[in-house]
Amino acid sequence: MSLPAKTTSNIRIRLARETDAEAISSLLFDSFVEYKSLYNPESFAATAIPPDQIASRISEGPIWIAVAGERISDLVEP
Repeated sequence: MSLPAKTTSNIRIRLARETDAEAISSLLFDSFVEYKSLYNPESFAATAIPPDQIASRISEGPIWIAVAGERISDLVEP
């Protein structure tokens, strides 16, 4: 039996800050833009949220983000 190779990760999980709003908005847009044609305009706008709405949501309650190096790679909004 062999054990898997040990790997290390530079991914950190932390609470989002309002200064992260632009990067989070870009992440959402980039993640869903290839599916934009499957959405109606209102639904896509509700999915690919602009930075001001992200900042507002951050101030309302916790949003957790995964940071790989210096780049936000994922988010969770409860």
